[in-house]
Amino acid sequence: MKNIFLLLMLSIVLFSCKKPPKAGQVSLKIEHLVGTESFDFDTMKYVSPTNHPYKITKLFYYVSEITYIMTDGTEEVQVGGFLINPDEESTLKITNSDLRPGTYNKVRFQFGIDSTNNVTDYLAQSLENISMEWPDQLGPGDYHYMKFEGKYDSLSTGIEKSFIYHYGPTIGNDNSFSVELAVGEFVIDDNSFNVIVNADIQEWFQNPTLYNFPDYSMVMMNQSFQEIYKANGQSVFSFRQLTEDAQ
Repeated sequence: MKNIFLLLMLSIVLFSCKKPPKAGQVSLKIEHLVGTESFDFDTMKYVSPTNHPYKITKLFYYVSEITYIMTDGTEEVQVGGFLINPDEESTLKITNSDLRPGTYNKVRFQFGIDSTNNVTDYLAQSLENISMEWPDQLGPGDYHYMKFEGKYDSLSTGIEKSFIYHYGPTIGNDNSFSVELAVGEFVIDDNSFNVIVNADIQEWFQNPTLYNFPDYSMVMMNQSFQEIYKANGQSVFSFRQLTEDAQ
């Protein structure tokens, strides 16, 4: 009886000494590539699926409402929109420094900004955000989802022509889309993880629609083109790696 009492007291002491789990940190890191090649600006080294050599001169886009999903379905949302610029390293890592403790296995984010949030006061009035404003004459919605521009060599003739791949809420339509990725399990408890995601820019030109540069002009005013962008964008992002920072 005495031994049972001692074991009971020991269990109570051990349980009372156990520290409650603490919030931690997780960062979404985006790494860009073009098919199997590294991402670079202003270099005519890529070939489109329709055989046009091309180079990228500008790329800006938003991801928003980044959500980490626990294994039991609980969701933790990082409210806000984040402008991605591959030329600015600081924009490629988005950190949530106060993620609730628990076991997570998925991440979800909105590409662009959905119709509920695509309003004036959703984003800070920075020069970068102002440069992404959507023209009033093209319908409701304050911001582009993406500005993607470059030049292509018309079937290797040596003549460079410009392409403009601007994507947004044409005629007030919500053309944004959700990206959800399984990332493997990680447990948040006073620690820090990185969820590394690939963004394959070549996918904007294929899957399911092959994008032939000469066929697309006045793209911001054409909802049919915007729907092609939305469909092709579904395969741009993929999970690459989960890493834990040393403590």
